[in-house]
Amino acid sequence: MKSLSRISPRLRVPAAATVVLAVAAGGLLASDHKDGPITTENPAIDIADVYAFVSPTNRDNLVLVMNVHGFIPPAEAGAVSFDSRLLYEFKIDTNGDAVEDRVIQAHVTGAGTGQTIHFRAPAAPRMAGTTSEMLSGGGMVSVPFTSTGEARTARGGGMTAFAGVRDDPFFFDFARYQQIVGGTADAFREPGMDTFAGTNVLVMAVEVPVASIGGGARLGVWGTISRPGGARVSKDAGGGGARYHQVDRGGVPGNAVVFIPKPQVPDYNRAAPSGDRRDYRDEVVARLMEFGQTREGANRIADMVLPDLLTIDTSRPTAYPNGRAPADDVITANLMTVFGTNAKLNDDHVDANDKAFTGAFPFLAAPHTR
Repeated sequence: MKSLSRISPRLRVPAAATVVLAVAAGGLLASDHKDGPITTENPAIDIADVYAFVSPTNRDNLVLVMNVHGFIPPAEAGAVSFDSRLLYEFKIDTNGDAVEDRVIQAHVTGAGTGQTIHFRAPAAPRMAGTTSEMLSGGGMVSVPFTSTGEARTARGGGMTAFAGVRDDPFFFDFARYQQIVGGTADAFREPGMDTFAGTNVLVMAVEVPVASIGGGARLGVWGTISRPGGARVSKDAGGGGARYHQVDRGGVPGNAVVFIPKPQVPDYNRAAPSGDRRDYRDEVVARLMEFGQTREGANRIADMVLPDLLTIDTSRPTAYPNGRAPADDVITANLMTVFGTNAKLNDDHVDANDKAFTGAFPFLAAPHTR
């Protein structure tokens, strides 16, 4: 990642609590898209975004979405698939200590677009932290992979599940942002241009009753991807007794991209949120002060973005930062946090996704195919 401390002096500004994009040497980084060398090498390991929101069709339910493998072009929408050697997990903290009390695990069988994705209902993990074991027993639902067209969903084990290719719901005029931080522009254009329009992602999504999670209405949510054994993937997920080691995580949009120096990103992605304030707070505060924040302001923002998880009170309507729904304009919210009344910089003028969201689970638009 190109250091944001090199922003043109006449344009240098404070970083937002969760400004989600930065300029990357040799490529584009968006939200958490391709935020480290391992995830760039294997896009199936890369978590792009995580969403947690109260279901629009049943206020007693929580919807969790994990998007991986960003920037899938339309021509490849029918050709990409998940990596069957990996373990995907939604981790849920029910008591505010940034340690998972419940997990929803997913693993993949089959190959290509003939894959089946198996989700296990919320349950206590066998071990907390960055090493996981596959759960057994309890409710489970299996859903066929959706490559194009209408979403195929399945219900079982108290859950509704989806897995497959969808339109990338993230929206932002990244190209203009790149010009601003590079010193060749001093304002967002109006109207803005969505850099992510026309691209797709792989999606895993579940809808579960809040009551099945336990612990009350206030939850912390993050997603992880883990692989078995040591440094290299060794076998299919689902093997009995195998231990899986975390290689990527996602919670607050863009934390790894904006605040963590590129050499430290792999370690950050392998870390647990319970240690974030201990291990990364000084780094985040220092980076914010480089961007022009006072120490007081930097400390306040650091406490907002760490630990790296989404917080949601399910008794209230979802509106970022109370959870995150696909339609939430997180960029404008973040820019307003940074720039206040500065009309040149407090809105990227991309206010919605390029495709309309659907009114039924998984609530995401069909993929672009041309």
